[in-house]
Amino acid sequence: MNFMFTIRQLIFLGGLALIVAACAASEENLPPILNANGAPISTSSAGKKLNGQCYQLHTPYLSEVLVISEKNGQLQGDGQGLLQQEETYYNIQFEGTCDGNTCKVRISRQAENQPLTWADEIWEKKSESWAVKSGFTMPNIPAHEINFYRIRCAENAQDDAKFEAILGFQDGAAVMRQNGFFGIIDSNYNIIIPPRYAMLSFINEGTLVFCDTAPETRGKYGIMDIYGQTIAPPIYNSATPFFDGMAAVLPSNGKGFGFIDRSGKMVIPAKYAQAIGSIENPLSSPFSEGLAPVVLTDKWGYIDKTGKTIVPFEYEMAEPFKNGVARVSYNGRWIEIDRSGQCLKNCD
Repeated sequence: MNFMFTIRQLIFLGGLALIVAACAASEENLPPILNANGAPISTSSAGKKLNGQCYQLHTPYLSEVLVISEKNGQLQGDGQGLLQQEETYYNIQFEGTCDGNTCKVRISRQAENQPLTWADEIWEKKSESWAVKSGFTMPNIPAHEINFYRIRCAENAQDDAKFEAILGFQDGAAVMRQNGFFGIIDSNYNIIIPPRYAMLSFINEGTLVFCDTAPETRGKYGIMDIYGQTIAPPIYNSATPFFDGMAAVLPSNGKGFGFIDRSGKMVIPAKYAQAIGSIENPLSSPFSEGLAPVVLTDKWGYIDKTGKTIVPFEYEMAEPFKNGVARVSYNGRWIEIDRSGQCLKNCD
């Protein structure tokens, strides 16, 4: 199985097993790679021998931390990446030449027991980040998200970078990590919410999942907006940001996932065994185009925002709708269906 195939597979297979996410601040001092929940994962020290600066790319699909050394128009560096869900690491090496703020970079990536992959990329240097303008070969990453933001290098005591990690900007804000805790900054790197949370998730529709540091709510998830206003208190075993005006939550009784609206009211009862977009599988939206793929008993189907079954529960796996079409696994074969459940492709 090649490296790129592994990445594609994890997107919809990685979230099927229930993973208990740690809702606690890390005491690790190295620049962290963050998982899709915003929690730091220990890494080896990338770029230890290089006199450079550290940068991080973070998306719900993957994170990469690079040490970049730039001198006399020459660029070199190394680092480490993480495939989300699988928590599979890969090593990174690169070199390039620069003309002003634009650099031509050849970069290689290799996971353990996987073949080496490489790409020729064009990077643009900004004041506190590098943007990959073309050539990025990793799948499912929107072009506007391919930004490496400067973070603090633990190997350099003189490093003046303000933050230990920066998750990618969304809706004009980004989650940052400082002194082991998480807060929110705006696009000018001004602090909106001081770093006081044990965990913050990625941002969507101006909302995100949080864990606070109070002992009585340790291990529980809530939902807030990017200004710190609580939408749902930290009482859930799992939760998502809002997608299409709805968020999936797993109450502490553990009976199943339900859905809340922007007022925090449970509008679809918590009875579903799985919902795409949970904190265990944040790679796809729970609701898309008014429908959500969920599991009832052991099969996937689709419900609308009232909880009404729109497409029957008869699939081994189901993906969100996009432009009126969704992929589902039926009798071991992937097919495409419309909103009525009618097969459109690979039907025979």
